Amino acid sequence: MSAKRRAAFAGLLLIGLLTSCSGVRGEGMFAYRDHEGRAAIYNLASGRVIWRSDCTVHTRPEWSPKGDLLGFAFTDPSDGHEYVGYVELGNMTVAKVHLSQTAESFFWPVPGGLEWSPSGAWLMLESGGYLGHAAVIVDIHKLSIVHSFVTTGRVLWSPDGDRICYAVVHGKAVDPESYDYRFDLVSVDLRSGQSDIVFSGEQGNWITPLEWTDTIIFRYGRADEGFVIRDVAGRQYTGVSFVPVVAKPPAAVTAGLAKVGGADQNSTGAWLVEGCQSDDLWWVYYSPDDSTKAVRVVRGDAPSWRPEPG
Repeated sequence: MSAKRRAAFAGLLLIGLLTSCSGVRGEGMFAYRDHEGRAAIYNLASGRVIWRSDCTVHTRPEWSPKGDLLGFAFTDPSDGHEYVGYVELGNMTVAKVHLSQTAESFFWPVPGGLEWSPSGAWLMLESGGYLGHAAVIVDIHKLSIVHSFVTTGRVLWSPDGDRICYAVVHGKAVDPESYDYRFDLVSVDLRSGQSDIVFSGEQGNWITPLEWTDTIIFRYGRADEGFVIRDVAGRQYTGVSFVPVVAKPPAAVTAGLAKVGGADQNSTGAWLVEGCQSDDLWWVYYSPDDSTKAVRVVRGDAPSWRPEPG
């Protein structure tokens, strides 16, 4: 078989693989950040990009829980201001919320990431930092910022998605070099704006929120004395892990890739992997299961499956 025929045959195999996966979750759609830094949506069934943002985005594109909206943060080149926005999959229209000048100073030039509330009514933008982890909450229906704050770590959502919980620092450290601060655990109702301290820590004891189910669970203590896992009612938890599970594709999927970044697996077992070969160019790769070598689909990174429409 000639080189030209081998190339054509390989192309037909790839087309067949991509078009045969129309039954995967979310109709085979995934979001990613293309090689120019723009948010994009790719449809595996049709084998094409069905939407791409007009400008570069500063965060990983994030799907809403229902998969009907895709959120991202960006700088609008027309006015130079920073925005949190989303595209509606049904009509491909973009809505955006302008961040105030004060908020802009927290998040640029290095924002952190986006996170949707479980209800899909709120969108949170976070920045990185050790004792200066800034965040804003956006009401996606009113297109307004409803809450902005600085916390020391993870922000928890209530199961109904209308409340958040986070730790805040009060006062200065007794010994700045030892970070001997005092922390409180705060709960905020995003609909009413009501803020309550649900737990007050003692000087030098750190608070790290872990999980919010029927109660708020957090890690509490200090490095020199040890930490406990407890909730706001005082119950302690032992032998339970609250470390998030990170998707990691098996070697069969990533065979041939020199570098592997993030990955996402859907409910049918199909994988999306960001990776590169010897040329150092990052691409999104697709594998239909745990045992099939991933094939290169589109140049970019940060892929995520569209949630299955409910």
